[in-house]
Amino acid sequence: MKSKPFVLFVALLVTCAAWSQNNDLQQKNRFWNHALVELNSGVSPASDNRTMFMGVNMGYKFGMGLSVFGRFESQLRLLKNNGAKNYLEAPHSLSLGLGYRLFTIPEFRSALEFRCMAGHSVGKNDFKYMLYDAGVTLKLAGNLLHTFGLGYRYLDVNTTGMSDIKHFYVSIGFGI
Repeated sequence: MKSKPFVLFVALLVTCAAWSQNNDLQQKNRFWNHALVELNSGVSPASDNRTMFMGVNMGYKFGMGLSVFGRFESQLRLLKNNGAKNYLEAPHSLSLGLGYRLFTIPEFRSALEFRCMAGHSVGKNDFKYMLYDAGVTLKLAGNLLHTFGLGYRYLDVNTTGMSDIKHFYVSIGFGI
């Protein structure tokens, strides 16, 4: 079942949320003030290997600007091989990441955060890889939290006949 890893991840997150809460209303609100839930999508501008992705981050923001999150992501690749374009639907991936808030700009209700993560492809697909990612995310607060990111991604491909993939990307998203 393709969705089994995602269901297990959500169940683990809900268990951690329930465990961390207390009967005190202030404690319950404290958890949701530190929860990290984001939905974002992005694209790499490389012309020979364009990647489009959509993912969800779920985690917890600790004090001192540190956050820990898990990410579930789907990718679609446009590969150019000898002038012909082919679409490759990559398998889903699960990743764990760390974020650190570099600084905040109170006048604009925004923050700049450095993030890094590592993950692995999941599901039954011939295209298997390890994912390594590092980037910066600008968060703009409003009714929703808007995110804009720039980063670098390295895919250590474990599929015969394919080379490793390296590219920069731009992402945009929102969260709570």
